[in-house]
Parts: sequence; C-alpha cells; structure tokens
Amino acid sequence: MLYATGGLAYGQLDVDYTSGINGLPLTAASVRTTRAGYVVGAGAEGAIGNNWSIKGEYLYMDLGSFSSNLGTGATGTATTTTLIGPFGPTTVTTVTSSTSATVRSRFTDHIFRVGLNYRFGGPGVARY
Repeated sequence: MLYATGGLAYGQLDVDYTSGINGLPLTAASVRTTRAGYVVGAGAEGAIGNNWSIKGEYLYMDLGSFSSNLGTGATGTATTTTLIGPFGPTTVTTVTSSTSATVRSRFTDHIFRVGLNYRFGGPGVARY
C-alpha cells in the first residue's frame, strides 16, 4: 500500500547565537521559541505474514523562520576638534560607531522511518 500524509508540526526551538568582529565576541544570546508549521510525506507498507507488516516513510517538516535582535555590541560618540597650525585652522573629527546584529534562523527537517507492525487478532469479519 502506498500512501501520502501531511499535517501540523509543532515544536519548541532553543537557538544560541554568538556574534563578533575579527574573531572577538561582541555579544551572545539565546532564543527559545515555540513554532507551528507543517509536515508532508509519503510511504509504503506491505504485509509479510498474517499479522505482520513492514513500512518505510519519508517526512519533510518545516517550522518556518524567525528573527532575533542580538542588541548593540559597542557604542561611541563623535567629537570635533579644531587645531590651529602654521597653515591655518584644521578640523579633526573623530567618530566611534555602534554595532548591532540581527539574526534570522529557519528550521526544517528530513525524517526517514522504517517500522515493523503487528496487528492483534485476525481480520475483522462482518456478520449480519
């Protein structure tokens, strides 16, 4: 017997992030979220005896994507200084920028299953 299946997928995801520049960590964060998505698949099952059957199944699960803001790693201010030199005034501006990070994750899974089934009792016979 060949069959197709599908339905609701539901799960809790725990994701850990670390971001940095030039190998130096700026910030680390953990995100825990519960997601709902979908699952689709197909399989085959065949009898190998009176009450025994064997099956194989493939499922594809997608819980979607989600984003998380890791925050700001470093901030600074801008300063302007005017210097008087032999060739007149010179303006020097120093700017320190800020860094921030947003990450996006997507969770999908491929599931392969094989099974051996036993059916208790004999085949059902309708009596009228």
